[in-house]
Amino acid sequence: MSGSTPSVAPRPSITPKLRSRGYVARSLDADEYATYTTKLSKLFTITAWVFFILAALGEFSRRSSGEGGGIFFFLVALFIFLRIRATEIAVTNKRFIYKRGVLFRKIDEFGIKQIEGVSVAQGPFARLFNYGTVNVRGTGVGHVRVKSVEDPFGLRSALTQTRLDPAT
Repeated sequence: MSGSTPSVAPRPSITPKLRSRGYVARSLDADEYATYTTKLSKLFTITAWVFFILAALGEFSRRSSGEGGGIFFFLVALFIFLRIRATEIAVTNKRFIYKRGVLFRKIDEFGIKQIEGVSVAQGPFARLFNYGTVNVRGTGVGHVRVKSVEDPFGLRSALTQTRLDPAT
């Protein structure tokens, strides 16, 4: 026998986008790992910043003229930022996880083997900015619609590849 030891494939590291305190990271089993994560479209972040700037301008206008005010725009921006922060979308070697909600949490999870089909819908504007809606249909578990997801074809590809991987 030679002095070499058999090589064991290391467990893939969790994707860097996975927040360590997030629901997905906390709910992984010992032999489970994230293969793909994504988030809501960047347009949500841009929209939130626009509302934040409008809030600042409205507050400046209120102070200089006594009218206006930016509290509405500030609240809209805050709501959008919270929605972005509270949404987690992940594919693991065992499950598809879609978590959303700030005050009221909703979590949809499908076992990879329960996924029957995945479809993507994109309009022209969505194609331009690379976001869309992904519909995941499961056998005996219904379906889930993930709206305004960034890189919808990447999510579809990850779900399809993980589902067809013989190791899962």
